[in-house]
Amino acid sequence: MKPCVHGPSRGSFLQQSDDDPRQQAAHQLEKSMHRPTRRPRAFSFPVIAGLAAGLGAGAMTPTAQAQSLEGDIVWPAGSVQELSNPIINGTLTIEAGVIVRIASGGSLRILEEGSITVLGTAEEPVVFESQGQGWFGIELRNGVQGEFRHAHITEVAGTALLIASENSIRFVDSSVRDNTPGFGRFTAINLSGDSSLVMIGSTIGPLVGQHGSDSPNRTNGFSYVGQTADDGDTGRNGGNGGNALRAGDGEDLIGLRGSISSRIVVLGSTFGPMTAGNGGDGGDGGRGGAGERGGEGTTFRIDGKRGGNGGSNGRGGDGGHGGDAIAVDLSGSVFDSIDAPLFANTAFRNIAAGDGGDGGRAAGGFSVNNGGAGGRGVTGVEGGEGGVGGKGGYGNSGGDAGDGGEARAIRIDAEFISPPRLINNTFLLVTAGEDGVAGARTSGGPRGPGGSPGQGLISDGDSGPNGSNGSAGSDGVPGDPGDGSMVFLEVFGATTPGLVSANNIYAAVDAPGNASAFEVSMFAPIDIDSTGDLVAEDDVLLIGPGTIASVTRANPRLNATTLVPRDSSAAIDLGDASLLPMDTEDIDGDGDTGETLPLDFLGGARVRGASVDAGAVETVPACEPDLAAPFGVLDVFDVIEFLGRFDAQDPAADLASPSGTFDIFDVLGYLAAFDLGCD
Repeated sequence: MKPCVHGPSRGSFLQQSDDDPRQQAAHQLEKSMHRPTRRPRAFSFPVIAGLAAGLGAGAMTPTAQAQSLEGDIVWPAGSVQELSNPIINGTLTIEAGVIVRIASGGSLRILEEGSITVLGTAEEPVVFESQGQGWFGIELRNGVQGEFRHAHITEVAGTALLIASENSIRFVDSSVRDNTPGFGRFTAINLSGDSSLVMIGSTIGPLVGQHGSDSPNRTNGFSYVGQTADDGDTGRNGGNGGNALRAGDGEDLIGLRGSISSRIVVLGSTFGPMTAGNGGDGGDGGRGGAGERGGEGTTFRIDGKRGGNGGSNGRGGDGGHGGDAIAVDLSGSVFDSIDAPLFANTAFRNIAAGDGGDGGRAAGGFSVNNGGAGGRGVTGVEGGEGGVGGKGGYGNSGGDAGDGGEARAIRIDAEFISPPRLINNTFLLVTAGEDGVAGARTSGGPRGPGGSPGQGLISDGDSGPNGSNGSAGSDGVPGDPGDGSMVFLEVFGATTPGLVSANNIYAAVDAPGNASAFEVSMFAPIDIDSTGDLVAEDDVLLIGPGTIASVTRANPRLNATTLVPRDSSAAIDLGDASLLPMDTEDIDGDGDTGETLPLDFLGGARVRGASVDAGAVETVPACEPDLAAPFGVLDVFDVIEFLGRFDAQDPAADLASPSGTFDIFDVLGYLAAFDLGCD
């Protein structure tokens, strides 16, 4: 067992001399566990209209008045910068505590070969937010150098941080969170080709997708129930019920989208929670109206007239598709970066796709579109023949159900020269969307009866023939249930192995469709080089062609808040420490980039036992006075934790006799153990 050392913690992944590591760890945990519950806000039509052209295409089309700023620009500490649509031609430095407010429909753009440096601290972060109903984020044009420290990008619609080609960006102890939903798709970070992104100790989430709008029920056709045409006139047909429109799709969410030739390094970060929008429900079709009774015969045309046909029922509207939730989406033709994408010591948790919407019912589920009765024949010398009954209206079909959304922690849809590396990550709770319920059909309207005969002095007329029943519709088509996986691979021409996965924990995939830790498309088999991985015993390991090395199947037994493996967890000492990546980004600030990663997700020692644990967080060796994170270090936070337990009369704080009494001797006992440290 490694000894606990006294002194300040090494804290989060990138040490700052003025940062509080305990606050960083707590902030990291709070952000990863918070689950959004707020309803999507409403937006005015001009905001939506100005945004529509840019959906899914990266940069949005700004609608606010542009402001051109040139030269070396500094926004001083603690200031509030309210801008409409700033365009920076030069360098921009943002000091600690600045609040940047961009007008609705505006963005912050750094032009080619410029730079942006954000110098927030844990105590005084820099916050980017909207002046109103959503802004279009930060766009870094080609050749921009950028560094974001303790920067929080909020209330963005569309894409929060768009990184064009040949850029080098560091995103440290920062976040993209609390997006403005309602625009079809939200992407937190979109990285274009030939650019570099290093993301350390940062958080993507919480993010929320807006639900698709329900389509309205349609109006009913005009009905002639109880009405009779004038003598000698054919009955009028009932009006057709309106067909309901397709409902809106739920909003998609993407955390990080990497494109071709990108260098991506993600260390000690969090993706989630991400909750995509549900598809809207299809509206009910309108009811077809009943046909009018035919008019009676006349002196000159003694036969009764034909009854009107029933109107067609309206078709139910299709349900909208549930939104997809993808934490990391690596796509493009070829990832030809010398450095393969690397994700290490990172938590992917609570990635939830939206449910599909229900299909609407034809005619709201019941019909009144019967054909009108035939008219009565005239009474006279010869009785008139009754009119033909009207045909019942068409029943029509229910709306198709919406598909459930797709949920993936990592989706790779690209060729690459060097396979992506997943090292010591924790994947927990990926939930795909349920498919909606198909809308019900209705039967055709009943036929109209033939008209009654006229009576005559010589002979009576014949009864009119009955009309025909309307044909029935069909039920709506069921939706496809959403698929979910921790890692989805759809790669053409991949190298062998196609993926390096070492020392990870994969647990809790919930999907009504395909659900697995790994899924490979049917296009090409892929080899997965797995070492020291733990996959929950209840989860399917692999779907699709390809091979995977042996993994440990067991319940990982994680603390739901900290992700620390509990006692007797199979994750403890399961990993291979030789596969830890090098500390090229110097996450502990000691100047040594030749060591392997020294810190885990919570900022404690990466290796504490016989070997490295699987997952993002190391287990805590038994050490009585080491009560609070960062574990492995005895500091003032352990004392504060003990005093809290003592004040609550927690039995764990009853350390001295007499047992059952909480007094100064318990406090002195703890301080003595604290002073001795841990062997």
